[in-house]
Amino acid sequence: MAPATASTPPPGATAPAVVSVPVPAAPAAPPTTAAPAAPAAVPSSPPAPPTTAATTAAAPAPVVRTVASPGQALVHVAVNHRDAWLEMRSYVDGGDFIRTCRTPCDAVLQVEGREARVVAPGMTTSNLFRIASGSGTAGVRVDGGSATARHVGIWTLAVGIPVALAGMAFFAQGRLKDNTGLEAAGIAGLSAGGLSIAISLPLLLIGTTRVKDANGSLIASSEPVSRL
Repeated sequence: MAPATASTPPPGATAPAVVSVPVPAAPAAPPTTAAPAAPAAVPSSPPAPPTTAATTAAAPAPVVRTVASPGQALVHVAVNHRDAWLEMRSYVDGGDFIRTCRTPCDAVLQVEGREARVVAPGMTTSNLFRIASGSGTAGVRVDGGSATARHVGIWTLAVGIPVALAGMAFFAQGRLKDNTGLEAAGIAGLSAGGLSIAISLPLLLIGTTRVKDANGSLIASSEPVSRL
């Protein structure tokens, strides 16, 4: 509605009374309702539990099993001498031995149709032995003997036997001919030969190299070839 305007009255007329018409005030805006607060975000997954020593411990490594091909075997060799080697060659063709692995060693080897021995500086070379192919581990334990002791033992045995035989012959001739000189020479020969043989026996034992399997069974000592 347009507002009323005042008009000037003509001269001599009584000015009408001015009545103030109150203008209604504009209605107050309704109070603004505050929007409700958004709910707190819910985590998509529950929080991880605290890490403990049991969960942080590294998992044990899986056991790797070596599978040998036909004719092969996993061989473990241990020797009580340093710088020892396992040597092998063809059992059928023979020939020179070839160094296969330096002990202690764990290796997958071709063993079918082959023979082996163990050598080391200052150690008596082992007798020949063979290893059977198949699954599992073929354990070989070598107790090496002294090569020097063996050489001295062989030498004293080689000397003692003929000296003892000669002394026996002299003693027999002296008894037949009633010759005390021959009998004395025979007794001296028998004594020297017997002493030499007695010395050689422990030296030969010290110089013997023994090869055993994982069960402790002897597989190479006096026989030229044994089977594992």
